[in-house]
Amino acid sequence: MFNDQLYKNHVPALMFAFIMLGLMWTGYLIQMGPSIQFTSWGVHPREVEGLLGIFFSPFLHSPNDIWHIVNNTIGMGIVSYLLYYFYKDVAFRVLIFSWILSGGITWFIGKEGSNHIGMSGVIYAITFFLLLSGFIRKNNILIRLSLGMVFLYGSLIWGIFPIKEGISWEGHLGGFLGGLFLAILYRKNGPKERKYHYEVEEELGIEPEVEYWLPEEERTPPPEVEKPKIVFFFKRKSDESS
Repeated sequence: MFNDQLYKNHVPALMFAFIMLGLMWTGYLIQMGPSIQFTSWGVHPREVEGLLGIFFSPFLHSPNDIWHIVNNTIGMGIVSYLLYYFYKDVAFRVLIFSWILSGGITWFIGKEGSNHIGMSGVIYAITFFLLLSGFIRKNNILIRLSLGMVFLYGSLIWGIFPIKEGISWEGHLGGFLGGLFLAILYRKNGPKERKYHYEVEEELGIEPEVEYWLPEEERTPPPEVEKPKIVFFFKRKSDESS
């Protein structure tokens, strides 16, 4: 599953994830100070002042509910690592667009007078980008990754519906739509599948001499070629002198 190029992304992918988590927790610790109510800097739908929340809200988490940031820490740690590991070339662009799209859609569709904070919208956007990208590109590596994402986060789909009071389903829906858009936008980016010799020959229209990718018992036997017959003609000296 992992070729040499992807393996080289392991350490920088971990660094990328730790930087994101460090920013999240720095914002959370600053919020714990009594002087400023940072939670008011969230996304306020269809209010001009609420546009600033598109940029600040992912750093804001409820100071009265530690599980809010703990759950987002687990989710962001995993998806940010996978994003950089598999999409190194576009990881920063996907992150920034996930940030803007999830917050922007929330600002547009959210209920007036509400306040949306937390990293969950960005997490949704990256998660669904990773999930849908594999199926759109029909890449074996990414499809396996997508199936793994379904296994780990299959229940996330319910978060885009207003089924629980106090949960920003608008932010989750914004992330879902943003992730879908980004999966289509960057459908040509990501890891390339390793091609074997026979696949290259097929693309070039070259018929391989031996089906070496098959087990020996399944190979098509080579056609039998009749060996040429060599016929010698000779004359006796007595025949030449006659």
